[in-house]
Amino acid sequence: MPSSVSKRLKPQKERGKSSSIHKQCFEYAYESFKQQFGQAPSWNGKHHGQLRTLLKKPDLTVEEFRRRWGNFVACPEEFIKKQRLSLAYFCANFDRFIGNPIPGQGEVDVRKYSEVPKY
Repeated sequence: MPSSVSKRLKPQKERGKSSSIHKQCFEYAYESFKQQFGQAPSWNGKHHGQLRTLLKKPDLTVEEFRRRWGNFVACPEEFIKKQRLSLAYFCANFDRFIGNPIPGQGEVDVRKYSEVPKY
């Protein structure tokens, strides 16, 4: 195998882990969208690409993704509401949702916004 190809391929174990995290995060957001709007999102490759880019962050956990997704869903800002739970927007602005979007209230209970089974 040429060295350029072998450098690009992740070991199978590593690929499986990132694939599992991607699947869990995607399914969580997908089910949340369906619950909120009563239908499946029409997300495309752009949304998957943004999620893949976000998940390259080595210390990101599924729990943190869910916590921030809950903040995104609960955000009262009109501009954020107009994003209609866009996964691509959320991933590109992930740090914006680090804290509670509703001033004066503690942590957002993400279970209120999506009852997706935990893995």
